[in-house]
Amino acid sequence: MARLHWFKKQIQNVASGPKYKPGQSLHAQLEDKPEAIRKFAYTAMRNCDENAETLRYMLANMTEHFQNNHQNCFDQSRCRLDPNYEPSTTVVRNDVAIRLLNDTIKKRPIYKNAHNYTKVLLTAYVERFNNTLNMFQDKWIYLQDIQYEFSCVILE
Repeated sequence: MARLHWFKKQIQNVASGPKYKPGQSLHAQLEDKPEAIRKFAYTAMRNCDENAETLRYMLANMTEHFQNNHQNCFDQSRCRLDPNYEPSTTVVRNDVAIRLLNDTIKKRPIYKNAHNYTKVLLTAYVERFNNTLNMFQDKWIYLQDIQYEFSCVILE
């Protein structure tokens, strides 16, 4: 799956930006949001059905989700399915925080170039295969032929 550490980092800048800019690049109601936003973005990429407009719509809906309005959330999401759902993060109620969150999301490449993020796949299978190959890979590859042969003779 696409790495979104940079997305989380950008949101973290708004969540815990310079203390001398409250309301401009920092808001207390966004402090607990970076990880939740990253997860929301992954879910949006997975559920967009390879449609850039759908992905943009889902990302734009993120602010509504954090305001505890779940009408436009994914049908399979817990916030829609569980009648006893309690948000795990602080509910955003401040207009400045909502504006900061909206602006930050809409300035990110994932929103601007959504067509590049629609075919996201899990990489766990590839990583697992690569790790298995590395387990059985010969550890003497970096040695020259003479050194390798000498090492093989010693080990026998």
